[in-house]
Amino acid sequence: MRKVRVVFGSDDGEKVKNSHMGDSPRFYLYDIFENGEFEFVEKRENSVKDMEHAGDGKLMKISDILKDAEVLVAMRKSPNFKKIASKLKFLPVVIGRNDIKEVIKIISGEFENIFTKVTERENGVLNNSIFEIISGGSSEK
Repeated sequence: MRKVRVVFGSDDGEKVKNSHMGDSPRFYLYDIFENGEFEFVEKRENSVKDMEHAGDGKLMKISDILKDAEVLVAMRKSPNFKKIASKLKFLPVVIGRNDIKEVIKIISGEFENIFTKVTERENGVLNNSIFEIISGGSSEK
């Protein structure tokens, strides 16, 4: 069964941090399957949250912490999300909700679009767009 590995930055594992993802104290990884089911994978500490914001060093260290993830979800578009969109394999997604369980359901509803984008990125098709899901609709910006 097809799946995507999604990561959320959060203080408590219940709400997406209402800030830049790299400022989150912890990352919560989930596998979301094409049938709408999901599975919690693990929690990882963000050992670089206090590094300079928007710096390439912080971006690369977080990329290493999350190397097995495919989709990075945040509530805000950051300078590093723009760099990720143009340079790295991760699909950056900006979401307009903060409840992680609710966001998982929304992502499940966008599974086909997200899976297609993840597959393109894994095959080297990068672009400068960030996938946005705001109040029930999705777009690339």
